[in-house]
Amino acid sequence: ELDEDDGSVDGTADPYFEDDSSSFEKDASTSKLEEDQSLEALLASLGDMSEGDNNKSSFGGSQPTPASSAPTNRRKTDQDMDELMAELQDYRRMNAQTPFDSWQPEDQYSFGEWFDKKFAPAMLPEKGMMSGMDMADVKKALLAAPAVTAEESDKFWSGLQTEQDAVKLLDQMRNDGPPPGASILQQAFWDLSYEEQLQQMLNLGAIRPLLDEYVKESDRL
Repeated sequence: ELDEDDGSVDGTADPYFEDDSSSFEKDASTSKLEEDQSLEALLASLGDMSEGDNNKSSFGGSQPTPASSAPTNRRKTDQDMDELMAELQDYRRMNAQTPFDSWQPEDQYSFGEWFDKKFAPAMLPEKGMMSGMDMADVKKALLAAPAVTAEESDKFWSGLQTEQDAVKLLDQMRNDGPPPGASILQQAFWDLSYEEQLQQMLNLGAIRPLLDEYVKESDRL
């Protein structure tokens, strides 16, 4: 007779039903383990989990930098940038006196090492974003700019922060006239109307954090 309570015949448990239940529980356990492992792998990939790293959280993310150390790190970065800019102006003065192609081999090598190891890592985009750039042209363009002190740079950019200041600077520039040997871009500026020149100067002032070499790293963030 069929036992309605346990699905067995004559009260004897059917091995088929027993094994299927055990298999279901085992499959559920395996699925849960795989789910846990998948979650752990995801967290690891997001947080770069590594054992023994005291600066990682239990989920692999970096622990927040203590607030007290952040100003110190910013000051150090700003000091490094000041040093970098001072060195750049020295190289520009050298180039103004003697073109780079005529430098002594040791001076060319010194500049190349400085550019590759100090300037490029701090100031240029990641390598993947520079795949189409000719580094020789970048170096020449960098040296071709006139040497400018921090004070001179601040004076120029400060004159572009408000419309009143920009008007004063533009009036002074128009009184002095175009510089000798103006480039094509400079000549294009002088061919604009007064209103267009003023607008271009205000637009330039708005992106100072991107263009002013002397802007502190902490002010670029």
